[in-house]
Amino acid sequence: MDSKELGLVIPQQLLGLQDLHYGFWDEGRKPEIADFVNAQKRYSEFIIASIRDSVDNTSAKILDVGCGTGAMISELIKLGYQVDGVIPSAFFKEKIEQRLRDIDSTNKSIIYNCMFEDFPESERRNQYDLIFFSESFQYISMIKGFPVLQSLLKEKGKILICDFFKTVHHGDGGPGDKSMGGGHRLNEFYDMIKGSYKILKDEDITGNVSPNLELMNDILMNRISPTIKYVDLFLVKRYRIIYTFLKFCFRKRIKKLDYKYFSGYRSKETFERYKTYHLIILENQK
Repeated sequence: MDSKELGLVIPQQLLGLQDLHYGFWDEGRKPEIADFVNAQKRYSEFIIASIRDSVDNTSAKILDVGCGTGAMISELIKLGYQVDGVIPSAFFKEKIEQRLRDIDSTNKSIIYNCMFEDFPESERRNQYDLIFFSESFQYISMIKGFPVLQSLLKEKGKILICDFFKTVHHGDGGPGDKSMGGGHRLNEFYDMIKGSYKILKDEDITGNVSPNLELMNDILMNRISPTIKYVDLFLVKRYRIIYTFLKFCFRKRIKKLDYKYFSGYRSKETFERYKTYHLIILENQK
């Protein structure tokens, strides 16, 4: 299990989260922990509504790339869609398949355990009406991924992407620069799709997503950070020599993590400067 997979397993197992993505907040509304699960549901409902607007045929075939716990697949199947999924985690593949059996033992969905770039294209060539990415496009190589998309989509098939991208400010050396990784540069994305895809919709929902960072920063700075300091003080007193030695050995890693999570830059304002979150729907033109 790599670090990315572990990062998904921990919230799913410890917190019981069924949706492994940000929440969707009304702009100007203060985010609260108690409402986070509802905010995640609003995010899922937002995507499902966009899928239904894009594909009016409820028997359409859909591929969910990076399908998490399978929550979105389950909802789409209930609406009548035929849905497959791609997930690189064997742990989540088993969880999703069991979830789908609980819904319908005769369900024919296939969950592919692989990176999207390694998808077995010959098995599903030109079969999908829509392929969507819910906070998973940031992990896909555009150079390797778009040819796979071309081979899987039907003529006039659609791609739905709901994810964040890097803004033009990324790398400017300002406060908080590079405190948040991930995402493709938005201008490079637009260059990549020219001539191959028609943009049917491009909605900037940064203001609906950035409040998650306000909530996260509050948890990191006001709850987790003080706890870590108390634990650090305890370990220094109890195991001074070995603990000091270990901190010295991992000092660069500790410094990087401290900057990333406990510098106060993991905030709504920093996110809005260096990231832009979009719902994008493309139509295949080839």
